[in-house]
Amino acid sequence: MDKAQRLSILLNVHDCQISLDFYQRLLGLNCTQSWEDEGRVRWCSLECGGATLMLNEHRASAATRRGDLDHQDCVLYLRVANLAEIRLLLRAERFDVTEPQQQAYGLLQCSVADPDGYEIALTQPITGSE
Repeated sequence: MDKAQRLSILLNVHDCQISLDFYQRLLGLNCTQSWEDEGRVRWCSLECGGATLMLNEHRASAATRRGDLDHQDCVLYLRVANLAEIRLLLRAERFDVTEPQQQAYGLLQCSVADPDGYEIALTQPITGSE
């Protein structure tokens, strides 16, 4: 019996092009596939360290899709090489990024919400804890 071999995450987003820019330009994920309709990217697949994140444009607004729910029940963890540099870049783009906190499990960690409100934990190993 074959077991699962790969897990991919799909996020329904309001504007795929805005989300693609966020994940590709600001966080450095590599777009490997995309589908366009009416001259706009409506779906794409991004790769990072062997993981796949798909973005799917859902025509309804994020508030309509979620109702009273928020996206904090799903947190994407993204390990970065230089947390301070990524924080500066995101802040320059007017994203609200929390202050880094040292975690008991050996990571320096801060959080940011993507354009649709999905929480992203940005992490960097604390030197000597790997």
